[in-house]
Amino acid sequence: MPLPAFTVIKTHRTLTLYGWVMLFLVSAVVFISAILTTHPFLSASHPSKGQALVVSGWLSDLDLQEAIGIFNKSKNYQVLIVSGGKIDRGVFSSKYKNFAELGFDSLKRMGFNTEKIFVAPTLTVIKDRTYAEALAVKKKILEIPLKINAIDVFTEGVHSRRSWYLYQLALGENYNVGAVSATIHHYDPDRWWAYSAGVRQTINESIAYLYARFFFNPE
Repeated sequence: MPLPAFTVIKTHRTLTLYGWVMLFLVSAVVFISAILTTHPFLSASHPSKGQALVVSGWLSDLDLQEAIGIFNKSKNYQVLIVSGGKIDRGVFSSKYKNFAELGFDSLKRMGFNTEKIFVAPTLTVIKDRTYAEALAVKKKILEIPLKINAIDVFTEGVHSRRSWYLYQLALGENYNVGAVSATIHHYDPDRWWAYSAGVRQTINESIAYLYARFFFNPE
């Protein structure tokens, strides 16, 4: 009686040298395309030419000064809304408890007309802070004695695309939301992959944007 077989011979397809070369070339093209297009995509700037410019209070002084310049050059902006949540560092040495109030004071000291500034602080939230900021801004818009149906969100670099999407989601179809990306000063955006800050922020925002776009549930 023959013994049972312990192995079996199977045939399968595998890549030839030409196939491996083509796979490598296609992968390289996809990788390089992602490197070159991801940062510009995330750093979106598409102004709506609305009545209000929304500024994140946690932005740097350089960014806030840039926001003032953009506001003053515009013929459309009538008010500037400062958003921001709870400050989680330096609270024992600062009189400000949230970034919205800090941003207001910074803009004031920079010489901006405070009569045009409205503060929209956010309640303490653990997650989805940008969406919470957008809801606070929407609430503030309804309190402003001015007809506002379009706004521009001014924020930091690669944070722009996600902010744009979440603000539009929060404000709804009755508002036209645009985005303005602040100038990046701490790394070269055209060579972001050569800087630790550029790599960290671009990768983090890519993941955050995909989460917001495909998994975030506002309910």
